[in-house]
Amino acid sequence: MSLDPRDAFVLSRIDGVMLAHEIVDACGLDAWTVTEILNRLTAMGLIDWHQDGPSSSAEPSEEPGRRRSGTRLSTKRNLASLRAPEAQLLERFEGLTHYQLLGLYADCGHDEIEGGHLRARELEEGTLAARMAARLGTRRVRERVAAAYQVLRSPERRQKYDEYLLFRQETRAIEDALSEGMKRASLVPPPARTSAVAVPQSERGLMGENLTAPRHLPGERLAEYYLIAALREHAPQGARRARAEGLVRSAIVERKAENFVGATNALRLANSIVSQCGALEGALATVSLEMNKSLAPTFRSQAEYEENLGMWEAAAKTWEKVLLGEPDDARAARGVAEALLASGTQLQRAQRRAEEAVANAPDDAECHRTLARVYIATGTPQSAERSLQVAEQLQGEQNEQQGLLQRVVERWRKKKS
Repeated sequence: MSLDPRDAFVLSRIDGVMLAHEIVDACGLDAWTVTEILNRLTAMGLIDWHQDGPSSSAEPSEEPGRRRSGTRLSTKRNLASLRAPEAQLLERFEGLTHYQLLGLYADCGHDEIEGGHLRARELEEGTLAARMAARLGTRRVRERVAAAYQVLRSPERRQKYDEYLLFRQETRAIEDALSEGMKRASLVPPPARTSAVAVPQSERGLMGENLTAPRHLPGERLAEYYLIAALREHAPQGARRARAEGLVRSAIVERKAENFVGATNALRLANSIVSQCGALEGALATVSLEMNKSLAPTFRSQAEYEENLGMWEAAAKTWEKVLLGEPDDARAARGVAEALLASGTQLQRAQRRAEEAVANAPDDAECHRTLARVYIATGTPQSAERSLQVAEQLQGEQNEQQGLLQRVVERWRKKKS
C-alpha cells in the first residue's frame, strides 16, 4: 500500500491522544486538505474514530485533567494505547520539550512561563498536560511540569536548555531519517526463492575481478564495481536487481559525500530488496559503523548537556549512542552508569557499563569510584570497598606525580634566579 507523502505525514500525527481538531492544527495544512486526507485514510482502514461522550456526574473522572468529550483519532496500531499507557506513549511524553509541556513558545517571557506553569500544574482542561495526565496519571505529569518550570524560570538554566535543544534537534533529524529508512526497508516484501542467473563472461570482464565476495567487507573494498559484481552473482535478473544496483550506486555516492545516514538507508533498503547477499550485508555493517563513529561527537555533546540539566534517563540513552560509534570509550560507559545510578533504574546494566569503563581505563580513578557507587547500590559493599581502595591508590599516585613535578619546577626557578 503506497501513501502520498502528505497522507503519510498526517498519519504520523495521529497518536490516539490528540482530538480531531488538534490533528488539523498540528499538521500545519489547511483544514479542508487535512479533512480530505483523514477521510481517505479512514476509507483505507488505516485509522479509526472514537467519540468520548460526556461523563455523568454519578461517575466522576479519577483524573482531574481528563477531557469530558471529544473525537479522538487512532491508527490501528495504537488502539490498545487508548485503554492503557504503552511504551510508545511514554516515549512521546518523555520527548516533549519543557516549552511544549507548558504550552509555551520558545521566545516566551517570564509572565508567560508563570502562566503556563500554573495552567499545566492545575491540569487545566484543554492543556497538553491535562491530556497526558488522563492517560499517564497526574503524579508523573506534575513531576515533569515541576522540573520544566525549575529550568525555564532560571535564565542560566534556560540558556543551557535552549543550547541542548539545538543539539537534540540535529540528532532527532538524524534519528528520524534512520527510522524512516528502517520503515521503508521493513515494508519490502521478501524476494521469491529463485536461483540466480549465471553472469555472462562479458559482464564479468566489465566488473573486473572474481565475483566471490566475503561476508564482511573491509572498508577499502566498498567499491561500486565490487558490490555490483557480487549483487549480479547473487540475484537473478529483473526489476529487484536493477533497483538494488541503483541503491548501491546511490550509497557509494552518499558515502563519498560523508552522508553516512543516506548511505546506510540506501544499503539497508538494498538488503531488503535482495536478501542474504553477503557483500551487501558486509557493506551495510561497514557503513553503519562509520555512521555511528561520525555521530559520536554530536551525541557526546548532547549527553553532557543532559547530565548538566539532570535529565538522567535521556543522558543514559544518549551515552549508549556514543558507545555505538566508540565502544571502547570509558567516559561514555561511565556516563551510562552514572546516569542510571542517578535515575535509580537498571542497576544491573549500570554495573555492566561501570565494569566496562574500568576495563577500558584501569588507571582512571573516577571509573573506579563510579563502579564503587554501583556496587553499593546493588548491595555488594565488599566489592565497593575494593574499588574505592584502587581509586584512592590511583589518586595518591597522581598526587605524588603532581608533587614531584612541582618540586622540579621550583628547582628550575631557583637556578634561573
